[in-house]
Amino acid sequence: MDNPSVTQGDHSLLTEENKVRWFRSLTPEERLRVLQNHLDLLRSLGPDRRRTHDSYDPAVVRVLRLP
Repeated sequence: MDNPSVTQGDHSLLTEENKVRWFRSLTPEERLRVLQNHLDLLRSLGPDRRRTHDSYDPAVVRVLRLP
């Protein structure tokens, strides 16, 4: 691989613990850069792309049966 920061491996390496360990190993400046990149990605998505089939508008929730 050309990028030295990319490691090869299977998806079993992508555990929550490994992700947390990686994030904690970053400097505060690097952490901020990662968060800014994620925010830029979210901003680049159009409003129609932000909603997924799993998301819902709380105003349209209907009670089907009362307890």
